[in-house]
Amino acid sequence: MRTLARAALLLTLALGGCRELGQLMSLQQGLVKRYQTPGINVNITNDVMSVLFTNSKYAGLPESDRRAFARDVAGYVRDHFAGYPSLGTIRVGFNTMEPGVVTTSHTEIPYVFTRGELGGAQDASKEPPPPVPGRVAVDS
Repeated sequence: MRTLARAALLLTLALGGCRELGQLMSLQQGLVKRYQTPGINVNITNDVMSVLFTNSKYAGLPESDRRAFARDVAGYVRDHFAGYPSLGTIRVGFNTMEPGVVTTSHTEIPYVFTRGELGGAQDASKEPPPPVPGRVAVDS
């Protein structure tokens, strides 16, 4: 009986992990589609989600536009990730990788948004179009 209970518990945990992995993959694919850039990594550690754009055109934006872009990304996560209510923080950053004999990498994750700042999920069907590099709209 004890073995059966353990097996049921492990199966429940595995299925829960698969569901979260599927949600993360769906979110990552949605981000790629919205921002038209393939190098996006999404990771969750405890209640912190990190979204990292690798070699992205958005990294070269002026600071105020990058902040607005990062806020848009956090809003996308809020509205499209089913696990959003369990998150405390969403971090958005940029990674630059230069391959060569020795690959160099530089990562910055300067933009942090709390669930309190972002509020509850919004109706995703009414979301504005994605920002265009160099012409990022700032939320009012």
